[in-house]
Amino acid sequence: PTTTLPATALASFAQIQPLLAKSCIECHGPAKQKASLRVDSPDAILKGGKSGPAMIPGDSEHSLLIRRCLGLDNEPRMPYKRPSLPDDQIQSLRQWIDWLPVAKAKTENP
Repeated sequence: PTTTLPATALASFAQIQPLLAKSCIECHGPAKQKASLRVDSPDAILKGGKSGPAMIPGDSEHSLLIRRCLGLDNEPRMPYKRPSLPDDQIQSLRQWIDWLPVAKAKTENP
């Protein structure tokens, strides 16, 4: 099964895409996918990687994307071996994840 987000999630992704492109895509994009994770689209973030979905729509507190940016759960802080994301950028990611409509994320069988 694959999970997709509504079109509004794609439109809102444009607001955080530059942040992800600057800080994350080098290791988690089309060319390289460390831990099998890509963050170049909302559906890729939702799908996640080896550790599971990188976000839980509507729940940034439990979303791995945020938890890794904060260095929680005894895991390395991301971006790895680079400066931490500023608080305002982490807050932007949190707001985007929290804004995503939980009920409208749907699972489809291919």
